[in-house]
Amino acid sequence: MPITKGVGRFGPYVKWNNSYISISKRSGYDVLTITGAQAIELIKEKAVKDKERTLREWKEEKNSYIARSLGAIY
Repeated sequence: MPITKGVGRFGPYVKWNNSYISISKRSGYDVLTITGAQAIELIKEKAVKDKERTLREWKEEKNSYIARSLGAIY
């Protein structure tokens, strides 16, 4: 899958596999100068955060899961 970058409504991002990963100011990366290795690092960090957030997932049903968000469960 190709990795693309851009600036959208909510700021700079990296897009991979239909996922948008924000490039925050805290990351220290700039959308104009981010390298492929740095983009892969952001993608891996996002995957870890999403995995920690998910409480339960049903693989037989697409997009069915229970997740934690700001102290609430949805």
